Amino acid sequence: HVEENDFAPTSNRTYIQMPFSVNFASKTYQTVPLAHEDFPALKVLAQLLGSKFLHKEIREKGGAYGAGAKSSGGLFSFYTYRDPRPFESLRAFEESARWADEGSFASQDVEEAKLQLFSQIDAPVSAGSRGNRWFLNGLT
Repeated sequence: HVEENDFAPTSNRTYIQMPFSVNFASKTYQTVPLAHEDFPALKVLAQLLGSKFLHKEIREKGGAYGAGAKSSGGLFSFYTYRDPRPFESLRAFEESARWADEGSFASQDVEEAKLQLFSQIDAPVSAGSRGNRWFLNGLT
């Protein structure tokens, strides 16, 4: 466990070239912990960005097999997988923040994102996965 005072944020930009035609891309930001009042809004934002912006820009236009955003454990992450254009995807991550900041979505989109989150909450979870989630989030 790292105490907040011991944490020094760093930027690590790594590109590892491999002999494959597809790659993976991700970008992560430190945010608020699970118990913070802004945490639920970040969960909704991640769902909204994944379904309304990143899917279209990275999967449909860019050809990646998948893309999305996730908020958990004090981190907000963007990701792609089987991505033939990882550098363009990194730019799309930045564009998605501007898209959200400009409010380029409808209130119906927010409601759909909430419903998608609720369906994930209600989904059956194995005892092992539940214990792992509690452990990783510092809940006992």
